[in-house]
Amino acid sequence: MNREFDNWECKEHSDGPSGFPYAVISGEEIIAWARKQEDAEFIARARGVVPRLVSELALLLSGLENISNFVHTLDADLHELDTEMKNRI
Repeated sequence: MNREFDNWECKEHSDGPSGFPYAVISGEEIIAWARKQEDAEFIARARGVVPRLVSELALLLSGLENISNFVHTLDADLHELDTEMKNRI
């Protein structure tokens, strides 16, 4: 099963282990058991949120790397320009 596109949901489930009345399910498959409904709902919501968060963080880090490369290049170019100007004086 390709879980990348699965829709996880929280349901009360009577067949769970003792003390775990809630299940996070995908179709007919049980993904996780939870003691509290809030925990199961959090797990189900995180399924959609975490991959988007990871993608956005990767994009942010890529942007920061590009800025760092630009600043490094700018610094090297300014140093070269400074050296050239000093040589002309």
